[in-house]
Amino acid sequence: MQDLGWDHADIIALVQKLGAGNYIDSEWCENGRGAFAACDAYSIQIWERIEAVDKDMLIEYFVKFAINRLGNMVLTVSCHT
Repeated sequence: MQDLGWDHADIIALVQKLGAGNYIDSEWCENGRGAFAACDAYSIQIWERIEAVDKDMLIEYFVKFAINRLGNMVLTVSCHT
């Protein structure tokens, strides 16, 4: 969220746009500290206005969901242009 300059409403809006057609696969994901989680991975492409270049661009977001040991959902979002 911080890297994208998003708030909670932005994340909720993105997740609400996801559907079955956005599902990629289930995969093991490493958190950078040696822990692995079983994640469901999704991809969605959204046209967005990029003010810095005064242009509309197709941005691809990758969203991964996992459930931790406490039963809390962990969400990872990254984007690629």
